[in-house]
Amino acid sequence: MLVMEVCRLLGLSECSKSTPEDDIMLRILTPLVKLYTAKQVSKSLTVYFYYVVFYAVIMMCSFLMLLSISMFLGNSCTSGIGIRTVAVGALGPDAPQ
Repeated sequence: MLVMEVCRLLGLSECSKSTPEDDIMLRILTPLVKLYTAKQVSKSLTVYFYYVVFYAVIMMCSFLMLLSISMFLGNSCTSGIGIRTVAVGALGPDAPQ
């Protein structure tokens, strides 16, 4: 509601229909609204950043697990057998292509 009030005051000010009290309120509320919206954006970006980092860590752990299984079975990732064979051996025939 605060953001909408500032938008209304800004519209009145730009149309030259604002009172002196409206102008004062606009000057007081504008920095507060900017701070509030910036905080909301930074909170959203922080959650998104943590999600991306978490996903990257999970993918790296999965790769390292497959690599260690491959080495344990004696298969090199650079050989003709590769990770796909290890994944099929670990996950069965439903392993993703």
